[in-house]
This record gives sequence, structure tokens and C-alpha cells, in this order.
Amino acid sequence: MEGLGLWLLVGGGIAVLGALRIMASKTDPTPLPRPSSGANKAPPRKFTAEELAVYDGTKGRPIYIAVQPKPGTDAVVFDVTPAGDFYGPGGPYHVFAGKNASHGLGKMSTDAAEACGPIDELSPAEREHLFQWYEKYLQKYEIVGHMNAQ
Repeated sequence: MEGLGLWLLVGGGIAVLGALRIMASKTDPTPLPRPSSGANKAPPRKFTAEELAVYDGTKGRPIYIAVQPKPGTDAVVFDVTPAGDFYGPGGPYHVFAGKNASHGLGKMSTDAAEACGPIDELSPAEREHLFQWYEKYLQKYEIVGHMNAQ
């Protein structure tokens, strides 16, 4: 009986290998696209407020906004062009386009008077809102540069 179990085991293994070979021969031979290495991208650049202001989504330009995660750090500039319906002309967050939006994001306000300003004036709760926005941008948008803290 012991020899019979060995033969069943070997036979089963051969059957499994045969099935795998048949399945492998029927798969699409087209290789999967490789992830971009980023070799063709320009390195992140340092923006001034005046340079950033150009990237407001008008005249077919990209839309960039800067977000400063906490006081004393540089702001990170994100390309939010893929969300042009929100940040582009006529969008509900266009007030942030081409600007350091940290103050407005912390205040959770799209009022033009509150869109920009120093973040050291934000309350602890507002700073937490700002940091949550920053983390969201890190997950969704490409970093294109940095700018000095306000």
C-alpha cells in the first residue's frame, strides 16, 4: 500500500505541472508596462511667490499650489492640474491656484482674504487640518518643487 501512495503522489505532481504548463501557454505574452523611472522628469525646483503665481491654470498653463506642512518648513509645490475642475478657473478651489494655500487650507476657507498668510497664526486644530491636507496632497499629486516658508 505504501508504494501505491508514492505513485499517486508522483502522478498528482505530474498532473499539476502539466496543468500549469497549459495555463502558462495560454497567457497573454504582452509584457506589462514598466513603472516610470522618472528619468524624463525635471528635478523639483525652488519657486518664488511670483514664479508660482504663473501656474494658476489660465491660458492652458498647469495648476500648482504650495502647502507648508508646519511652521518653519519649506512649502511643497504640488501639480494639481489633474484636478482642474476643482483648482482651475471657475472651480471652487481656484483661489488657491498659483499660491501658497497653507493658510486657507488650515482655516478650511476658500475666502480669498484667508487663502494666503502665515501659518504660525493658525490654531492647533487648524494646523492639524493643514497637515491632513498636506498628507492628502502627498498621496494624490506630483511634487514639482518647493518654496520658502512664509
